Amino acid sequence: MRDPLVAEQLLKAVMTRALSTTSDGRAWFDAGYLIESYKQAVHLRGDRKAPLHAWAAVDETIRVDGYGFVKKAMAMAGPSPEMEFAASLMTQGAVAAAHRARAAAAGPRSLVVKNLAKLAY
Repeated sequence: MRDPLVAEQLLKAVMTRALSTTSDGRAWFDAGYLIESYKQAVHLRGDRKAPLHAWAAVDETIRVDGYGFVKKAMAMAGPSPEMEFAASLMTQGAVAAAHRARAAAAGPRSLVVKNLAKLAY
């Protein structure tokens, strides 16, 4: 999020990969997670000297529902505590709690469960 050209190139590559598959849930997950990460990081854009239009392609793409891509990925890949945990970070309220509950079902030795424990405050 510090260089509009690099951000755009990464986003295009990930989106192209996702849009070119009907069976790779990981590609859809990557695209959705990147989109939602970009949305949350808009305020971190480092190159204040770059003109606003330099971010136009990124801004247009992140209008897409990245969470919808993640839901599609979960439907394609089947149960995944890791994807559920990631989905909990991009949602709020009851929806986030439901994702965390499904992620927690991974068991006490799971890294996902250990990360969830860190969020309990």
